[in-house]
Amino acid sequence: MNLGAPEMLLLGILALILFGPRRLPELGKALGEGLAAFRESSRQLSNEFKRQLEEETSPPSPTPAPSLPANVLLGTPMQPLASSEVEEPAGESELTEIAAEFERDSTEVVAETEPAPEKATVSA
Repeated sequence: MNLGAPEMLLLGILALILFGPRRLPELGKALGEGLAAFRESSRQLSNEFKRQLEEETSPPSPTPAPSLPANVLLGTPMQPLASSEVEEPAGESELTEIAAEFERDSTEVVAETEPAPEKATVSA
């Protein structure tokens, strides 16, 4: 609905008659301040919606890794082992003993977890 010049003139005359020449400037000022506040709040709301939309659609930014002291990253320097601390490599007989023990333990575990086979009954 568009207001032309005759309609605007009629509204102005009607407002002048209703409110009088003293109150009309105060009403105009209040109306202007109200419109300015409305525009500002609608602009802020629009900016907030845009910001929320950008946050939801943009990938999260990587957070920097915490900085650690060099001695934590690198560790303490290695000390050479004394000759008494060095273990001799296992011989073939030791390896077969270890393998047999492992095999025995694993069969015990399997036997414990598997249910006992049921006897089949033949009905005549």
